[in-house]
Amino acid sequence: IEYAFARTKGQIIHASKLPLNIRMGAKCTDVIAEPGYDRKPEDYILIHNLLQKHQWNRSLVAKELGIGRTTLWRKMKQMGLDKP
Repeated sequence: IEYAFARTKGQIIHASKLPLNIRMGAKCTDVIAEPGYDRKPEDYILIHNLLQKHQWNRSLVAKELGIGRTTLWRKMKQMGLDKP
């Protein structure tokens, strides 16, 4: 709740402001450890599927996730997601 509140401007917390694992209904379980980054398999799958859905248009994916394009780019870089 604090995470969503911090990301919200105004009084209504929209689903796009919630962490991915909550929006997906997943439990925080296994985390694949990499130096400096914790990658959750469900985050990778969600982002990859959205990239395919939007033909790798990062602006549309970022908008659907409710994050900035640079945040999406950083996550993609950390996850090793490049254009096919």
